[in-house]
Amino acid sequence: MRDAFAKVNLTLRVLRKRADGYHDIESLVVFVRLADRLEWSRQADIDGLTLQLSGDFAGDTPAGEENSILRAADLFARRYGISLGGHVSLEKRIPAAAGLGGGSSDAAAMLDALGEENAGGELEALALDIGADVLACFRSQKEMRACIMSGRGENIHAINSLPQISLLLVKPPGALSAGEVYRRWDELGEEEKGALNDMPAEDITLKELVSWCRVRRNDLETAAISLLPEVQAVLDSLKESRDCLLARMSGSGPACFGIYENSDAVEQARAMLARDHPDWWLCATTIR
Repeated sequence: MRDAFAKVNLTLRVLRKRADGYHDIESLVVFVRLADRLEWSRQADIDGLTLQLSGDFAGDTPAGEENSILRAADLFARRYGISLGGHVSLEKRIPAAAGLGGGSSDAAAMLDALGEENAGGELEALALDIGADVLACFRSQKEMRACIMSGRGENIHAINSLPQISLLLVKPPGALSAGEVYRRWDELGEEEKGALNDMPAEDITLKELVSWCRVRRNDLETAAISLLPEVQAVLDSLKESRDCLLARMSGSGPACFGIYENSDAVEQARAMLARDHPDWWLCATTIR
């Protein structure tokens, strides 16, 4: 059994569109205790993989060859010239197409499971081939709590000195694909910017971290809001909630987060938003 942890982009600067169609970014990423649960059992007498989905978001998750787990397994099998047969069970607790890295983390957990049973290198290269967030999620399987991710996701600088962070995750109805949000960013004609290439200070406090994040926005928010206006309503509600230190969208959205001083403040905000917006998904959590 493996936990595939959700990721939250506390910051996400989009620097430029690259010639290969990807975008160079600079992002402070944390991994939180919300996680999908993956179980993999290899069976030599079975040809191919079967995938069983359960959990709150199973119905929103593709079960065919476009599923990130099956894509990871297929890429692994082709890279090492082996045949994989067996069964994967996945309990989906992370909303799909939400900017929380659920599919990327599922693929990373599957690669980690396959790499343990089938000794071999190059797993990190495989992770990057699957998707921009998968390498960071793969490293999170090895207890990485946070990182600065740059390039298109190939540059990972682990951070082990962040304070404990209490968050409220909020997702309105609807989904956004990363591809459509980045295309919208392109259409809006955002100017290129230079990398900052800096890290949060060692032993940074929560309030210092919030100040550090405030000057590094999520550059995809405007694009996401133009596609799904309710993202703005989520951000406004978080900002208006009591004791919210920072409200922001994660990744390409539409999930957003609020940072609070402690779990009691998170719970108060969760109760308020649950009362006022019963159709929003809410999750109180902390970083790992």
